[in-house]
Amino acid sequence: MPYRALFIDVQMPQPDRHASSVRSFQMLRMLRDRGFAVDLAVVVAPEGERPQRWADSIGVTVLPWIEEHALRAWLGEHAHRYALILIAWTTVARRYIATARAAAPGALIVFDSHDVNHVREYREAKVTGNLRTLRRAMLTKGAEMEAMGTADVTIAITDDDAATLRALHPRSIVETVTMWAEPAIPPRPARDAPVLLFVGHYGAPAN
Repeated sequence: MPYRALFIDVQMPQPDRHASSVRSFQMLRMLRDRGFAVDLAVVVAPEGERPQRWADSIGVTVLPWIEEHALRAWLGEHAHRYALILIAWTTVARRYIATARAAAPGALIVFDSHDVNHVREYREAKVTGNLRTLRRAMLTKGAEMEAMGTADVTIAITDDDAATLRALHPRSIVETVTMWAEPAIPPRPARDAPVLLFVGHYGAPAN
C-alpha cells in the first residue's frame, strides 16, 4: 500500500495560467512519481465544474472543497492518516500548519514557501511608503518564522531564497526544490520587431 500525502494549496492550480500553479503541479507530480497516493485540498473554492482535469491526468485526488473552519476540523480528524503533509504558501500555513502538526505528530510536515513573502512586501512598502504594507510585511515575517518552526522541512524555490529563510530561522532545515521549464521551441515571430515575453501573474503587485 503506498504512503499517503496531503497537499494543501491556496487555490486549485491552473498550470496553463500562472507560474505558482506550475510550481504546485510539479510538486504534485513529483510526489506521485515517488509512489505517494496524493490528496489535494484547496483553501479557495474552485471555479467551474471540472477545474481538476490536469489532476486526474497525473493521478491526484482532489478533495471536496470545504470552508476554513470545516477544513481545520477535518485536519484534526484525518491528518494522522498521512505520512507527509505539504502546505504551500505562508497564508495557508498560518491557518493550518499548527493543526496538522498537532493531529499528525508522526507525519513529515513540509512548508513550501513558494516565495519569501515578507521580503517582497518590505520592498513594496519601501517603494510606496505605505505603512499598512509595512505592517503586513512584519506580520508575514512572523508567520513565516512560525511555519518554519512548526514544519520538519521548509522548501525554497531558489538558493537565494533558501539562504534568506535560513537566516530568518537558523534552526530550521531548509532545502531548495527549484522549478523547471519543459523544453519547447516557440514558433518564430512573423515580424522583425522585438518581441517581449512576460512570464508571471499580473494580479501580483510586484509584477
